[in-house]
Amino acid sequence: QTRSPSGYYVLSPIYVQCPVPEEHRDGPNAVNEAKEEITETILTLLERYAPNMTRDKIVATYVNTPQDSEFRNMAFVGGNWYGLRESADEWWSKRPLPELARYRTPIDNLYLCNHTSHPGGLCLIAVPYNLMLTYS
Repeated sequence: QTRSPSGYYVLSPIYVQCPVPEEHRDGPNAVNEAKEEITETILTLLERYAPNMTRDKIVATYVNTPQDSEFRNMAFVGGNWYGLRESADEWWSKRPLPELARYRTPIDNLYLCNHTSHPGGLCLIAVPYNLMLTYS
């Protein structure tokens, strides 16, 4: 038994991450207003590289914009799942910045423990676990 109609399959999810500026030149709602256009572009590319994935085989799509992410989780400032910009000088053990790496702060017994900390981005359970291992 399957959730999909006869002759169909569940392909869930196809994540396509596209860089989107936090501040759009056409205003804060421009990305949300362009959801259909973004979906159309992605489906066109999908058909080009996976010719058997035609639109008549796609039952439903869902597009999540940065504004959607921020609305659902206020910690995703600007819709950024990683909490900070993604660059070599703020990644892994240097998160959120070298002076505050490895969960330490200048205040005794105060530690950083969120998605902006090492290892960063959506590793929500890894952060407190690593902190516990580091200081236990």
